[in-house]
Amino acid sequence: MRCAKLLFPILFFSPLFLLLIGCGSKNAGPLTLEQIPAALRKAFQPAKEDLRTLSEGVAKQVEHKQFAPASVQLQMLMGKSDLNPEQKDVVVRSLGTVNASLQEQLDMQEATVVPQAAPAPVNKPAEPAPSTSPAEAKEALHQYMRTK
Repeated sequence: MRCAKLLFPILFFSPLFLLLIGCGSKNAGPLTLEQIPAALRKAFQPAKEDLRTLSEGVAKQVEHKQFAPASVQLQMLMGKSDLNPEQKDVVVRSLGTVNASLQEQLDMQEATVVPQAAPAPVNKPAEPAPSTSPAEAKEALHQYMRTK
């Protein structure tokens, strides 16, 4: 459940990014998980070393089905200003697939979670002593004083 709360912003805002950035794309539609590593490697082959390293990391994460870090790194790539149109297109299309796979993975995990047992009851405070009359209290005090 905690994981869902953390990933909600990523999964909620990613489609908005996809709409804003990918509207003019000539290759409409997301890539398949099998296509993503090859497409990233091809698109980022002529790129600078730091972009190439980042895209290679995403490709490996997708191959190992580590969708959460792949999604974060794809969003980092999307924010880079020095991407060419082909690279932006591949990143946007990959992000759609990775986020969909991440959501499926999250849904499967939530479905397999065993419901927790009911919480342990809270200890009740001790019941107050039954009230006694003033005469009984006085007698108890005298008895206490005699035995002391």
